[in-house]
Amino acid sequence: MICVKGNDTAAASRKRETSESLTIRDWTEEAQISGVTDHYAGKRAHPRTTWSVSVVVKITSGKDTGELVYAKSKDVSLGGIGLLSRHNIPPHTAVEIWAGNHGQGVSGRVMHSTRTVAGYIIGVAFNTPAGNQLKRAAC
Repeated sequence: MICVKGNDTAAASRKRETSESLTIRDWTEEAQISGVTDHYAGKRAHPRTTWSVSVVVKITSGKDTGELVYAKSKDVSLGGIGLLSRHNIPPHTAVEIWAGNHGQGVSGRVMHSTRTVAGYIIGVAFNTPAGNQLKRAAC
């Protein structure tokens, strides 16, 4: 259990975690309506579901901080999202992602970027995985 004292910074952080977790769940539920889910449990903590929507990626660390990159989602899970982009975003870069018509962005970190014929396949791990809700105790 994590003990969180009642200060404004911690409260804002909890609110963002909850909001991001709900957005991630919305994304995965939307993907499951028309996508195909990969249940390869031996490799992944969360099954991925194909999902193709337009996304905007805001770079929040490094020399390109503030730059917006337009991409397409490839797949999504409770732990991360796969993107297809014409622009490389290097591993370890912090990002915020907005997908489709969802108003809430989700923060994450680029885990890999692989060059392909058409651009890059970019894997992003969410900072607040929706499947890993934190338990909090009163202090």
